[in-house]
Amino acid sequence: MNIKLNRKKFNGFIVIIVFLSLWEIVTRLGLVNTMLLPPLSEILVSVDGLTANGGLLKHVVLSMGRAMGGLVIAILLAIPAGVLLGGLSRRCQLVLEPVVEVLSQLNPFILYHLILIFMGIGEITKVTIIAWACIWPLLFSTITGVCNIDPFLIKCANVFKLNRWQMAVKIIIPAALPQIMYGIRMSASYSLFMLIAAEMMGGESGLGFLIVFSQKFYQVRNVYALVIVIALLGLIVDKILDIIERRFLSYSCQEDLNA
Repeated sequence: MNIKLNRKKFNGFIVIIVFLSLWEIVTRLGLVNTMLLPPLSEILVSVDGLTANGGLLKHVVLSMGRAMGGLVIAILLAIPAGVLLGGLSRRCQLVLEPVVEVLSQLNPFILYHLILIFMGIGEITKVTIIAWACIWPLLFSTITGVCNIDPFLIKCANVFKLNRWQMAVKIIIPAALPQIMYGIRMSASYSLFMLIAAEMMGGESGLGFLIVFSQKFYQVRNVYALVIVIALLGLIVDKILDIIERRFLSYSCQEDLNA
């Protein structure tokens, strides 16, 4: 199994190297307009130029702070709500399910402008819209995980007369953890996506702002450089969450074995 995974990763790495090599070769041979698609080597020089004076790092820190802030808010709201709507409280499920169905259909880009009317352009507005975009994939993923819990576990909880809080903490959340972690990873990707959009539409700092600024002054290489930086940040965040997910799941399995 490990050999197959390593081979898959190696093949993926080779594909990336070939793609980047073709990018450099095609642009250097003049087969495409380098004003629209600069050579990769020149884009990497632009990345180095952006990071030289520490300006890029400052914007990265600001952007990641907003994205993580929105993600944390979504986690704190979506997981408890998902546990309730998944069946822990039948009454809450009946009352809130229609409301959730309606709210989840609201387009975050349209909602962003409504939030601007009430809150203005600021950090709270950006974090709010990021949290809004992150809540839904995590909420529905949590609901799915709770609904698919083995009924035998619920019967065991009832036999031991666990209250709702104990059932949620000791039975439901651990059993639904794989689906919850999947939802968190999806929400993390949504946070970066919505972050860049929010900073583009109304911001004076951050990676989205830098893209718009570079676009206005026709700094095409900087635009590509920032796109690469954002993609790398997304990969890093996903890898970190993947490691956390493996640790949590392995710890949960060990707890089950000890029990």
